[in-house]
Amino acid sequence: MYDVAASGEMKGWRKLKGHQYEGTFDIYYKLKGSMLTTNVEDIRKVDLKKTAENHV
Repeated sequence: MYDVAASGEMKGWRKLKGHQYEGTFDIYYKLKGSMLTTNVEDIRKVDLKKTAENHV
């Protein structure tokens, strides 16, 4: 695994790359002193119309 500088809304954070869930989640982190902050974003494509039809 490795990290790269994040861009856009997450500028100032680091984005974790090469993890096993890379196609499903974007994992961001930043370290300020001894404080580690993480943010996980679900990047799966979901068709809400299709999902709603399956639950009716």
